[in-house]
Amino acid sequence: MLPDPVTGADESGIAGKREQTDGIRKQMADHSVTEHKHGAMDIRVQEKTFSGFVRMVSWSLVIIFCVLVFMALANA
Repeated sequence: MLPDPVTGADESGIAGKREQTDGIRKQMADHSVTEHKHGAMDIRVQEKTFSGFVRMVSWSLVIIFCVLVFMALANA
């Protein structure tokens, strides 16, 4: 009884546990190289990016509000 090549299931419908035989081994990241030190990372670039994002959203909301008020006053 051969398993289905697409689903891996045999005639009983139970999928068999088969490893990929394409010869490619996927390696996982090695997390044992360094230990994490809380607060040691330089985050000035991330803070600057977030500040710019908040500024852009704030100005966008002000402009959208002004456009809506103008449209209401102009009976658009």
